[in-house]
Amino acid sequence: MSWTWFLNELKNAIGSPEDCMIISDRHLGIKVTIEKVYPNVPHGYCVFHMDYKTKDVSLLFKQAWKAYQKSEFKEAMLEIMKGNRVAFEELMNVGPEKWSRAYSPIRRYRLMTSSIAESMNSCLVHAGQMPITTMI
Repeated sequence: MSWTWFLNELKNAIGSPEDCMIISDRHLGIKVTIEKVYPNVPHGYCVFHMDYKTKDVSLLFKQAWKAYQKSEFKEAMLEIMKGNRVAFEELMNVGPEKWSRAYSPIRRYRLMTSSIAESMNSCLVHAGQMPITTMI
């Protein structure tokens, strides 16, 4: 399946709702397609695809992305910087607005689905078509 096709179908089904943010992994093809199909919709990254193997960074990263207040976010990021400068720089280069609650341009977790199949089913049902899970 083509990401262009999928996102165009999604846009045909739901348009560009206000307060919407598209969350995905960091796959370049998805990023490029989102910029073309939804140029005015913020694109964020799923934190579960930004995996940090070391326990110390992983716990602090979780504190940072879950923080609602910028002060809490900064505290966690300062600890990451002290313990692992490379991880800190990578996270800052990605951009906190892409993965944190505190810096998200919209309410980050207002509505999310857990899989691509659920997203597709939602679009198909909205468009009056048979869901994927029913077809299988």
